[in-house]
Amino acid sequence: MSGAKSPVGIAWRVALVGICLVPYVASYTMPALHFHLLKGEERIMKGSELAMMGPLALLHFNVAWLANLLYLQGLALMLGGLWRSAAVFAALAALFGLHTLQFYTQTIDASLNMGRDSPMLLTQLEPGFYLWMGSFGLVLIVSLACWLRDRKLRT
Repeated sequence: MSGAKSPVGIAWRVALVGICLVPYVASYTMPALHFHLLKGEERIMKGSELAMMGPLALLHFNVAWLANLLYLQGLALMLGGLWRSAAVFAALAALFGLHTLQFYTQTIDASLNMGRDSPMLLTQLEPGFYLWMGSFGLVLIVSLACWLRDRKLRT
């Protein structure tokens, strides 16, 4: 179904995307992950710091950062009224985001010195992580609700 034919008008789609962005943007301002450095220190990273350093996680074969790209694609699909596709991208974003949990068992070096500081191990999830993951769920729920509404209006 093309976006132009969607019973949900463009103004509503823009508003829905804006609502879905609120927890995502808020997650960048809050503590997201709590790490224990193996040399004994603790480090809490904010969402914005993780977003900037996230591509480095790909070097550790952790794809969680790619959830951001899937999420943004889902929002673009929402703007176009492509609800099922947006829901699929939101579900994929959530699955990719859960790959963060791998850092409970795998030490990483997320320092700018790349190896000269102590490796870190994830010890706790902070509110920013839950908001980040919740933003994916929100897109999924909104997309599915709009898709069902569109189907109902067409019949």
